[in-house]
Amino acid sequence: MLGSAKEALGEGSDGAKNVAAVLTAAAYEDTIRKMGAALAGVPGCPDLQDILGALKVAGILSGAPLVTALGHLKFRNDALHADWSNLDHAVVGSCLSFVKHLSPPSFTRCVK
Repeated sequence: MLGSAKEALGEGSDGAKNVAAVLTAAAYEDTIRKMGAALAGVPGCPDLQDILGALKVAGILSGAPLVTALGHLKFRNDALHADWSNLDHAVVGSCLSFVKHLSPPSFTRCVK
């Protein structure tokens, strides 16, 4: 998903930015949910904010990464609810980079 989002974002048009936003938001949500389940024992499908809270309590996310993850909740909502006026290329790129760095190979192996 992230590769396709990066490719779409590179096209530069608003339509491509919107596609990249949806793909990135889906990857963000999927990654947070997988991290919650694998690293903080969060079952089911609670609100993402609750999962981030559990990751904080478990010591998995803290400081700037936690603040960034919480900040991307609005991005996720805007992207998945097609509120395109609240999104720009920089915001999409920021979340894309953040999710990419939350998904190291060791974590990917852990949640498969």
